[in-house]
Amino acid sequence: MARFGKNATACIAMIGTSTRTMGGIATVVQEYIHAGLFQQAPVYYVVTHCDGSAPRKLVRAVAGYVQLLLLLFRRKVVLLHIHLSSRASFWRKLPICVLARLLRYPYMLHLHASEFMAFYEHESGWIAKRLIRHVFDHADIVLALSPEWQQNVATFTSNADIRILPNGVRVAEFLSLRNRNRSTVQLLFLGRLGKRKGIYDLLLALARIRAVFPEFVLVAAGDGETEDVEKEASRLALAGNVIVPGWIDADRRLELLEQSDIFVLPSHAEGLPMSLLEAMAAGLPVVCSTVGGIPLAVSDGQEGLLVEPGDVDGLGQALARMMQDAAFRAACGQRAFERAKREFSVQTCVHRLLDIYQSYGVAIQR
Repeated sequence: MARFGKNATACIAMIGTSTRTMGGIATVVQEYIHAGLFQQAPVYYVVTHCDGSAPRKLVRAVAGYVQLLLLLFRRKVVLLHIHLSSRASFWRKLPICVLARLLRYPYMLHLHASEFMAFYEHESGWIAKRLIRHVFDHADIVLALSPEWQQNVATFTSNADIRILPNGVRVAEFLSLRNRNRSTVQLLFLGRLGKRKGIYDLLLALARIRAVFPEFVLVAAGDGETEDVEKEASRLALAGNVIVPGWIDADRRLELLEQSDIFVLPSHAEGLPMSLLEAMAAGLPVVCSTVGGIPLAVSDGQEGLLVEPGDVDGLGQALARMMQDAAFRAACGQRAFERAKREFSVQTCVHRLLDIYQSYGVAIQR
């Protein structure tokens, strides 16, 4: 490795997925970029993942490893900030963590995975579990999205420095888009379409209350099981009420936040979903499940309504209450906006990251 003089500028190597990929980590990094993190601190972003075929992903991972090696050789890197999910994401980051250990670079794990405990407890053998523990045990810092995830991580690692850093969003920009002057209630689901996010529970709940509340539209936007969701909507006689546009870009997401009246995310497992925070920042009342970091952001009856994961009847009752009471929706939406502004502003998250970077000797421009 290159030896740097005492006047070399300290910097951060941040490792994660391409900001053009579909998923929460890409959205988080996009928010950091927009909030000026990369202008306020010398942070170099190393991409180790992209969407596409397996060969394309392999090429991107190898290119990312080479990019990181060159960065370590040319710059005075004082901390590796590693965005981490489960399964393939962990295995892609494992060589980086091993390299950091061998070359004595401190690294910080920023855990985003909603299913990491399932990955660790049920999908990993004893060798994999030992590797996972080793990676977490030797991290300088572990960042968790919520108190629940802080406790989850503490069950398998001896690392004493597990900090909570919720995701953050741009609050003011979203609020300016709100417009509720509509005769038909529009529900919005943002996320990967599949069982984990509860989309099939949502369809079933809507089918059960459709006779009482027929005037609604559900926009279920995201990648995943789009065809299966459309087929299930047709089977439940909801084809005329459900729109499945597939994955959408940031501009279209803003449009849907403007056009919608209720945000719904009845997930079975979560970290702290960016889509929820965006909805709250847009002044939308929410109907969500009590998993992951969601109760950190939503109090039942205040910013929206909470239901147990998989409770279809409870979900239907919550949706019915929200759909029939416009005044309640408006009050919840206002409180959601205020809480997002107070607790989940991306600027607050960036300031906390800058404090961490500064503790490693990085020059910060605030």
